[in-house]
Amino acid sequence: MINSNLNLEFCESTNIVVAKAWIREGSRSDPKNKKGLHQLLAASLTRGCGEYDSDQIADIIESSGAYLRSDANEDGILISMKCTQEDHLKLLPIIKLMISSPKLNKEQIKLEKELTIQAIKRQKENPYQLAYKSWKKLVYNKTDYEHDTLGTIYDIENTTLNDLECLAKELICREKVIVIKGGIDKKGVEEIFGDSNKKNNRIKVSDTTLQLSKVNSIEDSKITLETIDSSQVVIMYGNKSTNHSNNDDINLRVLSCHLGSGMSSVLFKRLREQNGLAYDVGIYNPIREYNTPFIIHCSTNKTKAVEAYKHIKDSLHKTFSNELTNEQLELAKTKLISSINHHSQTIAQKSERMAILLGYGMKEDFDVSCIEHVKSLTSKDIMDTANKYLDEPYLSLCGSEEGLQLIKNNL
Repeated sequence: MINSNLNLEFCESTNIVVAKAWIREGSRSDPKNKKGLHQLLAASLTRGCGEYDSDQIADIIESSGAYLRSDANEDGILISMKCTQEDHLKLLPIIKLMISSPKLNKEQIKLEKELTIQAIKRQKENPYQLAYKSWKKLVYNKTDYEHDTLGTIYDIENTTLNDLECLAKELICREKVIVIKGGIDKKGVEEIFGDSNKKNNRIKVSDTTLQLSKVNSIEDSKITLETIDSSQVVIMYGNKSTNHSNNDDINLRVLSCHLGSGMSSVLFKRLREQNGLAYDVGIYNPIREYNTPFIIHCSTNKTKAVEAYKHIKDSLHKTFSNELTNEQLELAKTKLISSINHHSQTIAQKSERMAILLGYGMKEDFDVSCIEHVKSLTSKDIMDTANKYLDEPYLSLCGSEEGLQLIKNNL
């Protein structure tokens, strides 16, 4: 039996079945000196489970023309499967086995560790990744969101098979949500997952919340510099905000649309169209269960870095004292509502969204209520929320020493 909440939806118009299994707790729960453990286990789940080894799973999935993937982020592990209606009762038991009976082969783990280390090395060549890692260490200092999901090369190399086996045993006890949509045989699926459809109590998360609430309590700096040999300078400017379930998060998403979504956004027009200062500019505001990052990011030439930074700073700070015009507000609202609808078209999108919402302990109709909330927002709501979370932003710079010092000297 899998301790989970099973959500089924039959769609008569499709012969495709999509399954998403969300297992609560991701890299934020990596043990000390084992950073990357959850992602390493997540990637290894497709390499053997139950009576199947890696080759057998690959043969079953590929011969059925199906798709199977497992990944981790800060908040959880997500297993994804897509297959035809005629194969779903044959393939869905694999998800159950991945959770309840993962087969961790030493050689397969070695291969997965090599792939992970390669990915970490590639990140070290990417100025955006370097700037973001430094920003996270500054803003989420000594908390669960501080480190990257992939972990560190040192920790990955020193992770043992026993470490992974111990974590794998925990999965069966963790809170999880399984969402399956499409042309499903409901009775057959319920038989596969046993008592999964019985609601279970949510795991208490007060410790995680308390840790995250302490962020920056002892910070004496709001800037971090990462020097690389490049004529490019990456600027990341922002702060942590709030939970995805909080209405303030919705307000900030409207603000992110105003500042950085599309060619009509403030940042695009100001930095690219009007002044030609940036190769790329926008907002990074991902979905997270706690204290979501809200970051203005920009890539520019080192000779234009100071001017670009000043425009970014001014664009954000104007939202603290100047309300959006009715035209600006309505455009931002339309962008966010369109984005919500756009990402809710396919059964794959709907399944993943439902798994994450339920995994976060939120209501199934959250997006419907979100749209209603957006429609009722005023410019003052946006301004007040910006002041609440973003009035003391943190700055991460990555680029040549010359470009970074120019910005630092002009702060």
